[in-house]
Amino acid sequence: MNSTTGKACEDEAHLRQSIADILMTPLGSRVMRREYGSAIPSLIDEPDNDVTRLRLISAAVIALWRWEPRITPSSVSFARSEQGALTMAITSQRSDTLSAVTTDITLTGGL
Repeated sequence: MNSTTGKACEDEAHLRQSIADILMTPLGSRVMRREYGSAIPSLIDEPDNDVTRLRLISAAVIALWRWEPRITPSSVSFARSEQGALTMAITSQRSDTLSAVTTDITLTGGL
């Protein structure tokens, strides 16, 4: 189900939605599932440097390995828009079809 429209969500769209939900949910914020989510929200206001980017990559891969069995993360890259927003592009391999899926997550906040 699409989290914004409430309509049925198809295969790859559901996968992308799940990836975004996992990565942008702060650890400890789900009442009955405190371990769910990632450390990415806690890193958003950190300085934009190589160390923070490495921590973002690590947080993304760890969370996806733990919470999304339908994919295997293969690469993470970053791009900055003209407006200054940082986008993280995560490329993964689907477990069922072995095809590549790329999900773009815009990191809002201080980065």
